[in-house]
Amino acid sequence: DKVFREEQEIESFSLTLPAMIRLGVAHKLVPRLTLSGNYDQAFSDGFGISSTPRLAAGVEYRLVDWFPLRFGLSVGGRAGMSSALGFSFGPFTAGRMRLTLLETGLVNRGGFFPGVAQGAGWSINLLRVRIKRI
Repeated sequence: DKVFREEQEIESFSLTLPAMIRLGVAHKLVPRLTLSGNYDQAFSDGFGISSTPRLAAGVEYRLVDWFPLRFGLSVGGRAGMSSALGFSFGPFTAGRMRLTLLETGLVNRGGFFPGVAQGAGWSINLLRVRIKRI
């Protein structure tokens, strides 16, 4: 006989995530240039989290209002040294909506430069829509 549904009792489990503090600042140096900095510190090691402090700094420069270029460096944490480069198109305003297209970024993990890094990652966000409330 085939069994299509079977219930089994399992022991309960719990998961606790390590406490973490994240502090960040951003300052618009000139109208087209924004500087930012972050400090991350977990209080215990856990899945994907290290208790080693992490410092990160970034800069965003807008060639035109709808084309920001981003660059950042970080040291410490689980990944060690890393660098990142990214860009996007937008935001474009359409009524009460703000549309951002193709936010993308490339990161080197374990080193500042691609030839000495231990790995790389790529992120992409095709569309972001923000709706203003009345």
